[in-house]
Amino acid sequence: MQNNTRRRWTKEERAKIVLEGMENPNVQDVCRKYQVAPGQWYRWKSAFLERGEEGLEDHRMGTRHHRKNPLEIENKRLVEMVGRQALMLEMQKKLLDRLHGRLKRTW
Repeated sequence: MQNNTRRRWTKEERAKIVLEGMENPNVQDVCRKYQVAPGQWYRWKSAFLERGEEGLEDHRMGTRHHRKNPLEIENKRLVEMVGRQALMLEMQKKLLDRLHGRLKRTW
């Protein structure tokens, strides 16, 4: 018998799944591992890249945040931007290492 209740992911779990999917060349494997629909994963990824972990919050749960001043908002935006850039650099390093390893084998 199949369970019809929907899974509620925390924003930390969503972030972990998104990051694992971004590191893995086969997103389908990650989706299968966590039982997440690929379309859902891509929506989470888009929200994560646009707004960081805050984009992964479950807005249906009615979570409210205190009002932030403009400096806090700008600071958070910049911190997230640096985080995304660091993640992209790390992914590029891994890809270059893989490519370099393949090139070594062909010589």
